Amino acid sequence: MVTELAPGETLFAKIEFWPSDPEAMQRAVESMPELAGVMTGDHPDSHPLMHKTPTIDYGYIAEGELVLILDDEEITLRQGDMMVQGGANHTWENRTDTKAVLVGVLVGVANEPIDGEPAAAEQ
Repeated sequence: MVTELAPGETLFAKIEFWPSDPEAMQRAVESMPELAGVMTGDHPDSHPLMHKTPTIDYGYIAEGELVLILDDEEITLRQGDMMVQGGANHTWENRTDTKAVLVGVLVGVANEPIDGEPAAAEQ
């Protein structure tokens, strides 16, 4: 799910994450050229689904466990945990053997540079 939101526009989403399969993730990235504007995982040590968007994301782990991967840390979130992230490089990974469900709201923000770089929608 990659979408451009105007400032103040919102998107409510429920995303199911099945146990991670790195090869399947790489195939998914290669099969979706629309991801090119937001993907940032071109560094050899970064996750292939690392991305950032001009949004503030509010998330709730409704089921299972997910790892939120950021540039310099990983945060394990379990059922009932909540998170807020805004414009950071990030991705998600399910390192368990059962499905995880993330529900959340993304809010579009002004398309200002993030860390000196144009926000994804501008590129």
